[in-house]
Amino acid sequence: MSVLAGKKGVILGVGNQRSIAWAIAEHFHKEGAELALTYLVDPKGRFESNVKKLGQKVNASIIKDCNVSDDDSIKSL
Repeated sequence: MSVLAGKKGVILGVGNQRSIAWAIAEHFHKEGAELALTYLVDPKGRFESNVKKLGQKVNASIIKDCNVSDDDSIKSL
């Protein structure tokens, strides 16, 4: 049985496949966790596009923007 089977986690700040946050998401997924991923909104929409593609690889149940320097954004998440 996987170590994180039945557990849920939120991975903040996934930017692309080279980010530390993505490496953590991959590892948690391999261990059986159900994941939610967040990204920072950028003017060109690159992070959103990247994270949505990556989220499919780990069957992310939630993919949402979140700016950790904004309390309202965190509360919304």
